Amino acid sequence: MTSAQWNLMPRPTWSEGFEHFQLCDIKNGKVLFLSQRLAQVMGQGTMFESKISRLHEYDIFTGRESTLFPKDWNFPEGNACYGQSNKEVFYESKILPNGTNGRWSKIHIYTKSESAQFGVKLKLNNFDQDGFDCVHPLYIENLHLLVFSSNKAGGEGGYDLYGSYRLDSVWSPVFSLGKEVNTASNEFFPSVQGNELLYTRVGENGATQSFKVPLNTQFQGVLPFIEFNGFTRLVPFGTNQMYTEKEMKTFWYEQTQKKETYSLLLTNETGKLAQVSVRIERNDGFDFLIAKTNENGFTESFQFSANEKVKMSLQGNWQALQMPIYGTLYSSKGNPIRRYKFNASGVIQFELLDFIFSKVKFLNVRDESQLIEFNMPGEVRNKLILYFQKNESHIDRSGQILMETWMKEVNPRMFNGTYKITAFSSRDGKREKNMKLAQQRLNAGRESLLKLGVYPSQIEMQIGGIEERIEGGRRVEIEFLPLQEVKE
Repeated sequence: MTSAQWNLMPRPTWSEGFEHFQLCDIKNGKVLFLSQRLAQVMGQGTMFESKISRLHEYDIFTGRESTLFPKDWNFPEGNACYGQSNKEVFYESKILPNGTNGRWSKIHIYTKSESAQFGVKLKLNNFDQDGFDCVHPLYIENLHLLVFSSNKAGGEGGYDLYGSYRLDSVWSPVFSLGKEVNTASNEFFPSVQGNELLYTRVGENGATQSFKVPLNTQFQGVLPFIEFNGFTRLVPFGTNQMYTEKEMKTFWYEQTQKKETYSLLLTNETGKLAQVSVRIERNDGFDFLIAKTNENGFTESFQFSANEKVKMSLQGNWQALQMPIYGTLYSSKGNPIRRYKFNASGVIQFELLDFIFSKVKFLNVRDESQLIEFNMPGEVRNKLILYFQKNESHIDRSGQILMETWMKEVNPRMFNGTYKITAFSSRDGKREKNMKLAQQRLNAGRESLLKLGVYPSQIEMQIGGIEERIEGGRRVEIEFLPLQEVKE
């Protein structure tokens, strides 16, 4: 990775209009950030104004912005992050239990509720926060791990990075992230991108270096992140975008990614769904678009990178439609790649191309690497492949529509050739059961062709057998043989 792969991008609109904007965290479409606001302070019998840091929250979906704590208090708030959900916030503050300002920054935990004021000081096992600073909290949700920076005595020097695991209602003993991470310089601003922990090291002369280390129990294998040396703070969002700070100025960068073009076909048991809106978002709601299906059930084309997390949700009065509703993802070449089922909330969530699922019922798969690359307009491959879930052999209405669309492309006249069906099963399970499943899938393919008006005499059938691969082995291949190619 070189610095040339990171391109400076425009500042997001939701970050405009704030003085000294500092991004803290983004989660579930909500942005947590610091900005400066006026504070009224009494002194010498007069009132004068000063500025303090306040935590704000911005809802990307609604555009609503609000301060996190009561507006009438005058205690500066510091760096923060979300916890297990958007209702839980870890933040640094010098506020004391008696409501006065102390000398040292401590990490507090705050849970949003009508009765909550400003949270309580976090009680860490075998680690008293008094007498030194604890700053820059980072909560890694999937590991239940809190990482922070502290200048506690006994470290490697200056500010070091420490961690504590959440164990139900208590915290594990605090531990240092080790001598490979911590040095005689100051280690600040931990953040996470993928499976790596990012942090900034500040030397005696104020020069900053960025580093990354795999998220493992030893925190070993530190590598320089030279692309962002000189920046004070890094906050990744999404998979390829980065918020940075340098000399009190903010910057946004985007890593160059190869983008692919897709469209989505919406269907249910009655057929293709026209004039249905779909919200397509990436990076936890950071970017999104609303696409509406045309009279053929297809959305307009949209682009995403191969490793971006994408969420799709039905919009408008979709509840009035007959369920279940399916979405078939098509490539720019017109190849159907995958099919999904919208859940009761009208949502499917997945990662394009890599297809790492999150609570999604897996339906049919089409491996685009096995499909034709169109060399000329109008050219269509003469084979359709339908995939099945484990122990399933039924071709539903949505699959029937897929078959009908393919047939119109390869053989508009329908009767000018033969359809050869070959059925397979995977190797998992007993052989007798797998062969029975292959036969059932073969019969399902035949019935689907008959429903579409194909004559029985046009259909050839054979069992392909049991394959070594598991997921890709559960399939039916339907090949169209034009009349001049039919073999005796």
